[in-house]
Parts: sequence; C-alpha cells; structure tokens
Amino acid sequence: MNYPTQTTRGFTVVETLMALTVFSMVVVALVTVSSSSVTNVNFMRNRLTASYLGQEGIEVVRNIRDGYIASGAGWASFVATFDNQCMSESGCDFDPMQSIAQGDGMYSTSGLSECTLQTNESEYYSPLGGLVFQRRTPYCRRIQFVPLTDGSQGLKIVSTVTWQDGTTPKTLQMVDYIYEWQ
Repeated sequence: MNYPTQTTRGFTVVETLMALTVFSMVVVALVTVSSSSVTNVNFMRNRLTASYLGQEGIEVVRNIRDGYIASGAGWASFVATFDNQCMSESGCDFDPMQSIAQGDGMYSTSGLSECTLQTNESEYYSPLGGLVFQRRTPYCRRIQFVPLTDGSQGLKIVSTVTWQDGTTPKTLQMVDYIYEWQ
C-alpha cells in the first residue's frame, strides 16, 4: 500500500517571526504618526484661538477709538483715558461683558497677580471672570499702547496672547497702528 507523501505546508518559525517583526514595525510607525498628528492639531487649535484673541484685542481698541471720535470726545481724550492703563509695560485688557463703546470695559492689568482668560457657555472670553464664567483657559492677553516716535498722531497697538502648550510657554503678538482721524 502506498501512502501519499505529505509535503509541509505552513510557515516555519523564522518566517513567522519575520512577519511579526514587520507587522509590529508598521504598527509602531502608525501609532507614532497618529500621536504626533494629534499633538499638531492641538497646537494649531491653540494658536488659532490665540490669533483670534489677539485680533479681537486690536479690534476692540479700534472700536473704542472710533467711539471717542464719533461722540466728539476726540483723539486727545481717547489717549488721555488710557494713558495710565494701556501705556504701561504691563498693558491692559478689556471685559467683553462690559460696554466698550467709551472704554468702560478696559482696565489696567498691572495689579493683577494672574492673567487667565475665562470662558462661559457662549464662548465669551473674559479676564475678570465672575459668576457667569466658569471655565479657565490657558490664554492670557495684554494690550499695550506705544506712542509713535515719528511725530504723527498715532499709536502702535501691541496685542500679546500667551498660553501653555503642554509644558512649553507660547506667545503670539499682533501689532497694528491707529491714527487720529476726523
């Protein structure tokens, strides 16, 4: 009686180990790429929010300046109102829950021990907080007025937003110039 000879089918131990090694290298590469992608997305989200907050600071200053000029108070009154608050090195900020037409929401930040913007459910950012603001954010904003040295009636507005990205402090600074106009 002749029995059929059996040929070995399947993988040897070496082939199996090689396949597992290649597979594990691919998995490690995918995990590394996905984790760095998540980190980059978080950083870009924070940077985008910081740029919005910086631009908002400049737009509020323009709005207040326009309110002073439209009401007849004029440029000199606008500059005098914020001379002590915003021309210091520590700068100033504003509370969006206050009326900002005549600068009621602007305040000096020189006496503040901490600078943390808070937000409410409507996503309004406020440095002063209060009962309606419950969530602290990693952002801090300072607005500084710098008189121009070229003799023109204008101010350099520097809106600086700082935040922590993990353990690394980040800063975004936006600069604009405003002038007296009638």
